[in-house]
Amino acid sequence: MARDLFIALKRLAKDFGLSFHMNSVQQFAQRFSNDLETIRDVGFEIAIHQHRSRIRTYDIRCCIQR
Repeated sequence: MARDLFIALKRLAKDFGLSFHMNSVQQFAQRFSNDLETIRDVGFEIAIHQHRSRIRTYDIRCCIQR
């Protein structure tokens, strides 16, 4: 869920002294949705699953070769 990821990222930013400028789950979800192509461009595979009631889930896999 977007809420769980938002809370985890906000906590990570706080713990590591990083800036995290999003103030709400809705803001985070919209930004994530708008930036999917950028995320793909840096090496992630994203599969979107549309469920009833406008609910979407995402499978995100790292494809970066090391």
